[in-house]
Amino acid sequence: GDDAALAQRAAHGLREVLKGAIPSFDMEYASHSADEQRWYSMSISPLADTPPPGAVVMLVDITTRVLGERTALQRQTPMALAETASIFCETIVMTSGLAAAAPADRLGLLNTDLQGATQVVVDIHSRFLFEQELCRRRARGTLGVDELNELMLQAQADAYGDALDPATRHPYMWAVKGHYFTPFYNWPYTFGLLFGLGLYARYLDDPDGFRRGYDDLLSATGMGDAATLGARFGIDVRDEAFWASSLDVLRARIDDFAGLVDVEAAG
Repeated sequence: GDDAALAQRAAHGLREVLKGAIPSFDMEYASHSADEQRWYSMSISPLADTPPPGAVVMLVDITTRVLGERTALQRQTPMALAETASIFCETIVMTSGLAAAAPADRLGLLNTDLQGATQVVVDIHSRFLFEQELCRRRARGTLGVDELNELMLQAQADAYGDALDPATRHPYMWAVKGHYFTPFYNWPYTFGLLFGLGLYARYLDDPDGFRRGYDDLLSATGMGDAATLGARFGIDVRDEAFWASSLDVLRARIDDFAGLVDVEAAG
């Protein structure tokens, strides 16, 4: 892995200095723990020009310098990753709670969890559809209240299908929800939920490796786009199969909820 490659590089540098092939060796590297991020500078210099050969190895903590070199923009979290940390933590708590809960409590937890997931995956999709169509029409001219209501109702119909009673659709959602007043502010919730579920799957596959990289991922959210940062965990956000696998987690919870409801009804 990365640690082995760094060790080999340092060992090679030390050997070259001891042989006199190079006057000195320098390298910088990250050495993160589960609790914090750290960066170090390693310098290797020969002790003397005469045998027996020896060298001085000096390590300097350069964490403050590395973090300080990031610009204000690089410290900002892009919209796509704004909800990553909070939703990942919610996933841990919910998964732990479901594993330990008695059937009746499990039913209550699933009910709460799936209400949130429904809003994030389905209702926010309707908001995205609304904003897409709004932008398309606004390019041709202004829209009145009636047109905005029509767009809102159609977006809800397209997102929910026959799962939502037409009488309960909300034509004024665009007016009463403050999220609409920041362009495309809604969709990061969907991205965050599904991305967080995918991250949790990677955590289960390799807990120790995940812990080493997770803090670095969060601290680097201003250093690259979601695709670049996701690739650190073997996640291809451009692959539809990744998002489908996250949705499969929700489908399994729906099946679990339905099964518990049937048991309760039968009892």
